[in-house]
Amino acid sequence: MTTSELLKQYRLRANKTQKEWVGSTVSPSFYSKVEKGLNHISADNLIDLLDHNGISAANFFSELRPKRKLQYERERELINLLVDAYYQNSNSKFEQLKRVIELEKLPHQNNLFTLAKSLSALAKSNIEKLDEETKAIIKREIFSLRGFDKQSLAIYCAFMQLYNIDDNLLIARKIVSQFQNSTDVEIQKRILGIIGNLLFLCIENKRYDETKPFVKVANNIPTVPELCFYKDVLLVPINLLNYHFTKEPSYIDNCLKAIDFLSFIGMPAYSKELTKFFSENK
Repeated sequence: MTTSELLKQYRLRANKTQKEWVGSTVSPSFYSKVEKGLNHISADNLIDLLDHNGISAANFFSELRPKRKLQYERERELINLLVDAYYQNSNSKFEQLKRVIELEKLPHQNNLFTLAKSLSALAKSNIEKLDEETKAIIKREIFSLRGFDKQSLAIYCAFMQLYNIDDNLLIARKIVSQFQNSTDVEIQKRILGIIGNLLFLCIENKRYDETKPFVKVANNIPTVPELCFYKDVLLVPINLLNYHFTKEPSYIDNCLKAIDFLSFIGMPAYSKELTKFFSENK
C-alpha cells in the first residue's frame, strides 16, 4: 500500500472532506494530487497532517509497513523492560536486555543500546560518568518528541537532570498540555513525578512564579491509593512555595509532616534527602 492510498483510507474513515482533512498543513489542491499519486508529500508535511487529525505516526507507518509494525512493537516492549529494570535497579536485567538487543538486530538498535547504558548508569547514580555524546543523544531524542507516551514520560522523568531549567520548563509544559486531563493512573504517576522534579528545580533556582500552573495541574489530579506516595512528596515543594509566597508558618509545619510520613512508612533515606532540601531552601 502507498502513502497516498493509506492517507485516503484514513480520511474516508474520518468522514472528512479533503479541505477538512488538511486544515492549514498543505493546500487542498496540492493534497488532492497527493491522493491521486501525482504529488509526493514531504515527511514534515505528512507528520503535520497526521498531528492535525490526531493520528499516531507510529500507527500510520505500522499500517504502511506491517513488518515495521512488528519491529516497532518489539522495540516498545524492550523499552518497557528497560524502564522496569531501571525502577527495579536490576543490573542483571540490564545485562540480559543488552544481549537481547544485540541478537535481535532491530532498526533502532543503537538507540536501544544508548538507552540501556544510560538507564543503567542512572540506576547506579553514575549518570555523571556517561560520555557527552550519550547524554546529547538522550537529550535530543526526548526533546524532539512530538508526543509522549507512558514509556517516554518515564524516561524523561528519569533524565530531567540532564536538562537546564528552561528546557525542562519547555518540555514539561508540552507534557502537561498533552496529558493534564488524563485519567490513566500510570500516566498520572509520571506527571506527578515530573512536576515534583520540576518544582524542586524551580525552588532551587528561585523561579517561584513559574511553578504556579504546574501546582494547579498536580492539585487537580485526584488522590487515590496508587498516587499517595507522589502526592505526599509533592506536599514538600508545594507547601514550601506557599511559605515563600505568604510567610505563613503553618506551611512549614505541613512540610515537616510530609517528610516525617515518609520516614514513618519505611523510607528514612528519602526522608533525610527531603529534610536536607527543606533546610537549604526554606
